[in-house]
Amino acid sequence: MGTIWFGVKFASFMIKSSKYKSQIEKLEKQGKLDEAKVLVNEHIKRWADFITKNVPINVESIGIENIPSGPCLFVGNHQSLLDITTLLYVLPKPAGFVAKVEMLKAPFLPYWMRKFGCVFIDRNNPREGIKAIKQGTDNIKNGQSMVIFPEGTRSKDGKLGEFKKGTLRMAIKAGVPVVPVSINGTANAFEYNNKKIRAANARVIIHKPIYIADMEKEQQEGVLDTIHEIIEKDLKLSV
Repeated sequence: MGTIWFGVKFASFMIKSSKYKSQIEKLEKQGKLDEAKVLVNEHIKRWADFITKNVPINVESIGIENIPSGPCLFVGNHQSLLDITTLLYVLPKPAGFVAKVEMLKAPFLPYWMRKFGCVFIDRNNPREGIKAIKQGTDNIKNGQSMVIFPEGTRSKDGKLGEFKKGTLRMAIKAGVPVVPVSINGTANAFEYNNKKIRAANARVIIHKPIYIADMEKEQQEGVLDTIHEIIEKDLKLSV
């Protein structure tokens, strides 16, 4: 699908989303928060399906059975703007994302990202960053899984960047497992094509959870390196 035509279809989809927005806000005003959350999750899955199928991205998912029954922190590499929708397409239920504050400037998206539990990091404001991580931790404690991209930005060459310290703080504070996630191929759908949409194959590998909260502090300090090694190994495989 051409980039312009995809943009038209996406804008149309988001405009039509206003009817769901009205329904959600009505339920929230009535105090029916659980029903509102169900509607949010249904629409977010619909949004992810729409983008994935209309680019299109042929997604191979491996390891869905490794996802814990309770909330967790997914830790993955970052190749493309489409990583978020690709993960939402694969995951059984939406998880919130730790995203750059710049995403709040995007049309349509901020309302929905807030609704499904995303938090926004301002890299130039450490105090606000601490608040965002606390909010993400609270989300996890309330049953909402979160996703973080520890490189802090998208890879420009497909190679895995250095992981930032503090990445696993939410999992440790919330007492939940960490789940490594390898994403490969999404950049071929957009970033590696002069920012033009094109069909691509992608693979998402969900690894077994690491129960970091049960570890001694010395063991916890090595977990981030272990996750980096797991993902780096996967990225060497062709999609």
